[in-house]
Amino acid sequence: MNRSLSTRIIPAAFGGGVWTTLLLLSALSLAQTITEPVVARLQMQLQEKGETVDVIEKGDLLTVVQERDDAYIIVTYNGQRGLVGKVNALQLAEAVEIYDELIEESPAEGRYFTLRASAWWARGKEQEALAAAYAESGDFEKAIGWQEKVIELVPDDVRPPEKLILDQYRAGVPYRLAELDEDGG
Repeated sequence: MNRSLSTRIIPAAFGGGVWTTLLLLSALSLAQTITEPVVARLQMQLQEKGETVDVIEKGDLLTVVQERDDAYIIVTYNGQRGLVGKVNALQLAEAVEIYDELIEESPAEGRYFTLRASAWWARGKEQEALAAAYAESGDFEKAIGWQEKVIELVPDDVRPPEKLILDQYRAGVPYRLAELDEDGG
């Protein structure tokens, strides 16, 4: 097990004065505080002393280093730390609809398809994720095969939406959650 240490110098306030404190963080103990990533619901600006230091885009995955009652302490892709209110972020498993919207807005942005499949996977819906990924790539034969496996696994009373998705794949149409919901699925 690698127990290397990283060093940071941070200012700490004690009794009205500012002291420089050396903080040694074990990589092992830091890893224990990190939780699952969250997804930005909207575009946000991470600011320090009134200046924008990073822009968080809708759909960005944010690494959570600490969870608080109403906020997450996060690290962005660019390495910036910040505080994001929980109302502005979703758990990955709850983000399928965000990625549906982003795919609709920017269908050429391939990472949104991967992120949406990751969200399905986080929901514990691996077969649905595979079926959707194959459909998005245009391989409807494999999408249909995986969606048929999904139907075999779900109880009869849950099957109608799953069958509507299968019908979409048979028609050569990728699955979008928002479109299915509008049709009553």
